[in-house]
Amino acid sequence: MKFGLIVNLSKPEAVQLAEELCAWGRKRNNPFLLFADEAPALRQSGIPLDRWLAEVETALVIGGDGTFLQAAHLVQHSGINLFGVSVGHLGFLAVGDPRRVREQIEQIEKGDFKIERRRCLEGVLATEEKERRVFALNDLVLSKGIQARLVSLDVQVQGKPICEYRADGVIVSEEGYGNPDSDLVMIAKRLEDKGI
Repeated sequence: MKFGLIVNLSKPEAVQLAEELCAWGRKRNNPFLLFADEAPALRQSGIPLDRWLAEVETALVIGGDGTFLQAAHLVQHSGINLFGVSVGHLGFLAVGDPRRVREQIEQIEKGDFKIERRRCLEGVLATEEKERRVFALNDLVLSKGIQARLVSLDVQVQGKPICEYRADGVIVSEEGYGNPDSDLVMIAKRLEDKGI
């Protein structure tokens, strides 16, 4: 199995772990592939991103949930599996243990793992001038940005009108994400009530 690395270069503990894993991978004759933008910070050689996306089967994401979400965006539509190793404070998505990561990689190599498929949210931001599609793994946030006034948001799910909001913004969440008593999940429950 060909592994790639995606590393939060702003976290010293992530960089240190990545450097250790690169040395370990070379010693085992199964080096981790790095794309050209990250490789110099780890004192490694890298390959162009398009080649990285074509060759990597599983990407080891070292950082936290934020790094994992960025990695998911990077590899979307590529078929690359992600395995997140949390060196941050939260680890809802990045569940790998930095103390056991070598053992966990060996488990993956043996096929001893379960893939958890996550649904992506797709948002279409439409104005009179243009339309833009965006994708999100956990939640999609639509906000007014730096404008000092409210915006009007027509919300549709799968082409069905749900409601119109005049607000600073709206957050749409994937089912099962967040605190079950939060507003995020309440929005999802309201959508369920409408048969969507």
